[in-house]
Formats: sequence, C-alpha cells, structure tokens
Amino acid sequence: MNTTTKQKKGLEFESWVYNKLKDEWGLTLNHCTTKEEQYIKGENYQGWEIKNDQTFNKTNNLYISVERRYSNKVYPSGLYKEQEIPQRFYVIGNKKECYVFSTKILKQYYEKYKCQLIPGFTTNTGGKEYGFLLNKEYAERLCVGKFVNQYNLL
Repeated sequence: MNTTTKQKKGLEFESWVYNKLKDEWGLTLNHCTTKEEQYIKGENYQGWEIKNDQTFNKTNNLYISVERRYSNKVYPSGLYKEQEIPQRFYVIGNKKECYVFSTKILKQYYEKYKCQLIPGFTTNTGGKEYGFLLNKEYAERLCVGKFVNQYNLL
C-alpha cells in the first residue's frame, strides 16, 4: 500500500475514533488542524495519539511505534513522540476493533519486557518506523477501553 493511501486511511480512522469517543464516551477532542501545529503540539489538545493499524486483522498483533530512524539519526515516535502537549492516551486498531491505552502503562510494558523493535513503514522523507508487537491477549489486559464495531461482527 502506498504512503498516500495509508495516510488517507489513517485520517479516516482518526475521524472515526473522534466520533466514537464523542458518541460512546461523551468526549470531544479538539483536533490540531495544521501540520505545523500537529508536529509541535500533537494530534489534539487533549493528548491522545491515534494510530490506524492496517494489518491487525491479519496478524492479531498491534504495532506500537516507538522510534523513527533516518540514515544517521533516531527520533522518538509514536508512543514516545515528543510534543508540547503530553501524550496521555494511545489509541490503536482499526474500524473493526480499536483499543485505548494509557500511554504510561504501554511505556511501562515496553520498558519492563524490553520488547524487540521491528521495522514498520517507510515515510515519504525516508524515515523508517520501528515498534514492537502487542498481541491481542495482552492488548485486552492492558487497555483502559475498547471500541468494537458491531456491524463488522456479522
């Protein structure tokens, strides 16, 4: 899947999560609208990182991003992304099944179990994402909430 398609699906998923949070949990997140604002502040003003895992249905593993590597530099990413607004929650999954984690709990899990980092996607600018796999069983134990699309269960 090319990067443009992946990004489009990611934005659609993000919108879906915003609607689920509002409709099912009564939470309204204020989205940071410009790329510059998102880079500096984060995805929204409430500290929620939202990731669309497009391979979860096939693998039953969530890919939790922790860093991005370029030829000679490594930057914190995903779970460890540095931004002005501290990241409080990490939402990942797809429109069929989506998990909400406390960022603090996910970091503790990663650091305690020294999870192996595996390569993920490559960005338009040549950065390679690295993260760890969290299987569905542990996701169920560690999450603080979950969205399941009832229509996709049939």
